[in-house]
Amino acid sequence: MMFSKSKSLNVKLLPVRSTISAYCVDLSLYKEELDLARLGIFDLLKTHPRKEALNIKSNESTPLNSHLLSTKLEPICDLICEIAMNIAVNYLAQNFDKQNLIFKVHSCWSANYKENDYAVSHNHFPADLAAVIYLDVEQNSAPLILGDGIMMIPRANSLIIFPGILQHHVPQASGVRRVLAMNLNTERYERS
Repeated sequence: MMFSKSKSLNVKLLPVRSTISAYCVDLSLYKEELDLARLGIFDLLKTHPRKEALNIKSNESTPLNSHLLSTKLEPICDLICEIAMNIAVNYLAQNFDKQNLIFKVHSCWSANYKENDYAVSHNHFPADLAAVIYLDVEQNSAPLILGDGIMMIPRANSLIIFPGILQHHVPQASGVRRVLAMNLNTERYERS
């Protein structure tokens, strides 16, 4: 979309070196939420397979609004929002309570990477945070490559959470992995 008032803008890219952190969380203690998410995805792959996979080059994925299509995804979405709050408060020194902010899932989808499947380089802007939950992982699954080459080796029942502006991709897979991904945004709430 072109805005008429910005026709004469001279925009220059200013490369800024910065450190952006990603966080890895072991979700093994949340077996009930993980198992329910697996069931929800299994159902959605039958009832709502996504036709167009956008950044993901895989034949098995679910729609971007999967969290609205299956109540089985609610517990894992709530858990990830709680973890995001914990990270914001304890690692990013944000006082969400004083600001009346919470995290909410904006979009949520699954992808089953099989041999030769991959994800092109992309980011999740305008999402505040992106999250990837590794539900099922074979030993030779492709890693998640963050930024300039930080390699995250997938482990079953783990979560990677990172700022939505961070470029990332998945090289061609040689092993199967099932992920649930989501975008989170902050929202204001009214105190009662």
